Amino acid sequence: MRRIAPALRREELINAAVTVIARDGIVAATTRAIASEAKMPLGAFHYVFDSRDELIAAVIDELMGRELGRALEGITLGGPRTVTQVLEAGLNGFIDWLTENPDLELALFELAFFAARTGTSGGMGAQYSAYYRASAALVAQAAVLGGVQWNEPVDRLARHLTALVDGLTTTWLADRDTAAAREFASLAASALATKVHPISHPQTTVTQEYSHHAH
Repeated sequence: MRRIAPALRREELINAAVTVIARDGIVAATTRAIASEAKMPLGAFHYVFDSRDELIAAVIDELMGRELGRALEGITLGGPRTVTQVLEAGLNGFIDWLTENPDLELALFELAFFAARTGTSGGMGAQYSAYYRASAALVAQAAVLGGVQWNEPVDRLARHLTALVDGLTTTWLADRDTAAAREFASLAASALATKVHPISHPQTTVTQEYSHHAH
């Protein structure tokens, strides 16, 4: 076994699992296949993770972090904008990620339905809780950058945004029509932006539950 730090070994196994799931599907993502992809002996897997379920949960967190990082990157670019423009920029950042990583998005869907069928990794609800947290971070940051406050609780809006992104993603995966996806992003941003009112002194920063994933 190579002498590397546990944190690095964990990162390599997560990346290997992402590769195997995206390429071959969740059924093929056995601990042996993942260890082989990472070029590690099987014992190295059990040195870092107690179970395959624990690794799958880490994979979901990793992919969600990459998605959120891309969306947050999209909304923080540019000068002063309306909340509609900020939300649309974030959704377009996600669409950029989607078009560049369709296999990873398919892997996330496969993981969600596998969890729903088997009850593993906390079930489908655990994965969607991660989606809601990511959406809440995006919604909260959009209000800050747009200089507004939401008329509804952020967690409720995060659920709405998650449902919109789900529809956008599945539709794009079906027809790969990126122009239509961006048109929908504009519509979704405008719809969400009706839930705000202006504030006199907009904040400049926001604490994000998923900030450790934003790059």
